[in-house]
Amino acid sequence: MLWIFLFNPGRGLITHFLGELGYDWNHAQNSGQAMFLVVFASVWKQISYNFLFFFAALQSIPRSLVEAAAIDGAGRFVASLSWRCR
Repeated sequence: MLWIFLFNPGRGLITHFLGELGYDWNHAQNSGQAMFLVVFASVWKQISYNFLFFFAALQSIPRSLVEAAAIDGAGRFVASLSWRCR
């Protein structure tokens, strides 16, 4: 329902802003725009699940590995990017 409100060709909020930028949005008549809308809605729905699982995996990293990375001289940013499963 939210997507219908936002992308309504006649009075949708995002459609209005795109029109102000000079882009004519009408997904009912343009198949490329319709496909973009379907993909965008699917990604929006799925990204929350992926973030939840990724965040849970990061929370399950033992504290000893974080301390070992700090002792080895890895900075906080490098240590967070270079986890490896063995």
